[in-house]
Amino acid sequence: MMTIEKFKGTVRVPRSSPGEGAEDEYDERKGLPLVRFDSYRNPFVMLERSCTNPGCNCNEVSLSFTEIENSGKPIPDPTWFSFCLDLNTWKEKRIPERSKISQGFVDEFINNLTDEMKTRFKKDYASSKQRVRNAARFKMPIDEIEKGTLVSYMNVFGNTGSILTGGKEAGFGFENKGKEHFIDDLYCINPRCKCETVQLVFLTYDEEKNALIDLFLGIFSFKKGFTVDEEDIFCTKKEALKIFADWKKSEPENIGLLKHRYEEMKAIGQRILSEDDNPGKVKMKIPGKKRTKKKKKGKK
Repeated sequence: MMTIEKFKGTVRVPRSSPGEGAEDEYDERKGLPLVRFDSYRNPFVMLERSCTNPGCNCNEVSLSFTEIENSGKPIPDPTWFSFCLDLNTWKEKRIPERSKISQGFVDEFINNLTDEMKTRFKKDYASSKQRVRNAARFKMPIDEIEKGTLVSYMNVFGNTGSILTGGKEAGFGFENKGKEHFIDDLYCINPRCKCETVQLVFLTYDEEKNALIDLFLGIFSFKKGFTVDEEDIFCTKKEALKIFADWKKSEPENIGLLKHRYEEMKAIGQRILSEDDNPGKVKMKIPGKKRTKKKKKGKK
């Protein structure tokens, strides 16, 4: 018997699968599915990955399972297994050599798939495939890339584009003190630039004006942390720092996600530069409300 539940706490997830030879680095993730097998003492955190080739219609998902403690803490030498699930036949594809115990876990998982789980896997696959196809269509002048023009993540991977440029999507959203807040994340996509920073535009929704109101611009450095751009702030600096802290606390995995997006955006810039150097050879590897500005407040 197998059960799947949503883990309420934060799980430290290894960035690479056990045995790949990479250094032990972890990202904090919240709300991940935990799989429990009656025959095993500890649960397994499940990670889902889809093919990143925009022209591929494989219709399959790669699932990896890593043993963790019930508290969510990682285990030094965890039991780990993975398999590729065909979303048409609901059978394993390309079965590798593995232990009888691991094969038992795989068979048990597949045999206990519910209609709800199958629907979710198909929805996640379609969403992931659309993202990489959107990214494959993204173009930008070479000189703009080289001079470090910032690009919204949603203008590359989103379906309608960033709210900052007339679209309907923001990189993140969260509720704070009864108000909807939105954050758009922007990146330099020049692969030669090692800035390791993300610019974060914080906005809030004003119900009376039916508009998105600018709050402040933040700069997040993976080395130095978060700072507020005091030349582009429409609240007090103290308020800005508190909003950022509340956002970070509400979704601890967002910092790890920013790092992942940074790498994705650099890969997009590399792809565009490679196409310019080798025309005809396209290679890509990818690890509706109006908006207004309100008056600036005095800075503290």
